Amino acid sequence: MIATLTWPRFGIFTLLFLVIFRNWVSMVQYFDRHGDESLRTMFFTLAHVIAITVVAIFIPAVYAGHLTAFLVAYLVNQFLLTYIWLSTGIYDRGHRRAAWTYNIAHDLGLVVIAVGLFWPKPVIQYGVLIAWVLIDMLTDLFMVPIEDQEHRVRHLDYEISDSVIERYGQFTMIILGEAFATLVELAEGHFSMAFFLSLVDILCIWGIYYTSMGNLRLVISHYVDTLKYAYYNLLIVFSLFIHVLFVSRLLEGDTAINRLGLSLSILMLIALLYGFNVFLNQNFSANLARAFGWTDGIALMILLLALLLPVGWYMPVVIVTLLVLTSTKLMWQERRREQGSN
Repeated sequence: MIATLTWPRFGIFTLLFLVIFRNWVSMVQYFDRHGDESLRTMFFTLAHVIAITVVAIFIPAVYAGHLTAFLVAYLVNQFLLTYIWLSTGIYDRGHRRAAWTYNIAHDLGLVVIAVGLFWPKPVIQYGVLIAWVLIDMLTDLFMVPIEDQEHRVRHLDYEISDSVIERYGQFTMIILGEAFATLVELAEGHFSMAFFLSLVDILCIWGIYYTSMGNLRLVISHYVDTLKYAYYNLLIVFSLFIHVLFVSRLLEGDTAINRLGLSLSILMLIALLYGFNVFLNQNFSANLARAFGWTDGIALMILLLALLLPVGWYMPVVIVTLLVLTSTKLMWQERRREQGSN
């Protein structure tokens, strides 16, 4: 993917990201609502980790147009999630309607994926993965009235639990580790200024992420707000993956497309983090929104203008901009904490 980036390969990357990330989200939802410290929960959690790891083994073959092994592994994963939601509906009457709606969606997923196995043409198999992603996301829309009714009937409060926030944070930490591993592999044992700047870039991006996502007090009054939280995180994680991709490509060549990809990934990430805080974070005051709005806007203009710089100047300007932006965010957050304590 890093060496040979084309639109078709980028499309496959996006599709695989959605397939695997949404699968992970489904398990997070189950664990958050129904998980406990029982042997059963631990077994299903470990089984899911193993199942999705096996799925990941066959990702390189998908880029080559060989999807059968990937679909077989994913079918096993679907069976696991189908059973989990079915059994939840059987044993938890209060969550039955919601659990069985998820179960029906995964049942449809089983059928769709089976079509890809019985009709093993690449175009059909890519199509069934797209169909499953659409089914999975449309299920979220069907869940809005179901979840709202369940919360009203059972007098439940809407909330994003600390465990869910922690799991999204852990996912981004995994991406950070993969980013460093990829850069070290590409460096091939040779330390260079480009390698150093790439490392600093990754550190700045994660500094911006954790500064923006720290001190959350989420405004959740309807189920649709939980969907906002989930989809903001999906897009944020996707933008982090894209950023790592183009940082890695810039390490191999300072080309116009690599510069544009990096700048757009930063623009996407910063805009998403700002929107997340404006719409969901109650601790994001008007003063903080105004300060972050100005600093983010100026930084993004500099990053876009940097695209016009000669070879060798683009990355240093990006790094300086990100360092200043990260420091500014830290300063404003610290000032807000001091004002809050007083």
